[in-house]
Amino acid sequence: MKRALSVPLLLRCSRAWRIYVRNMADIPEGILIGFGNPLLDITKIVKDKIILEKYGLSENAAIIAEEKHSQLFIELSKMDDIIYSAGGACQNSMRIFQWIISKPYRAYFVGAIGTDNFGETLEKKASGDGVRALYQKRPEAPTGTCAVIVNGSNRSLVANLDEIAAR
Repeated sequence: MKRALSVPLLLRCSRAWRIYVRNMADIPEGILIGFGNPLLDITKIVKDKIILEKYGLSENAAIIAEEKHSQLFIELSKMDDIIYSAGGACQNSMRIFQWIISKPYRAYFVGAIGTDNFGETLEKKASGDGVRALYQKRPEAPTGTCAVIVNGSNRSLVANLDEIAAR
């Protein structure tokens, strides 16, 4: 009869695996490379639904930005207590890999950003996470952004993908 693994054993295995991986000295820089559409996540934790209602957003929705959302990203960037982070599916995967390895620049990421303030912030955040970001800088297109509005246990996402359409 087979026994199921206990949770503590699974946690011990997981912890042991992370320690093993972190101690691997022979992992070269650039061992993992990802290509994708980078986004700058702009996160704001709110206590009410005012901003959701202002921009016609639903709780726990993920949408592509429309014209009516154009000022949302500017408004968020001017608020206090904003959290900026490197985002986009592939770039997030590179960040998770870096977190596991805990050795900088083992993961590289290639994508395109604009030559705007959001692009500069995205470069700093990706580098701060240990990802070597090799961005093509496109002055004719804005950096992709994703507004993340957190209200209690609810999260609303608005992705501004204008830079992809401009390519």
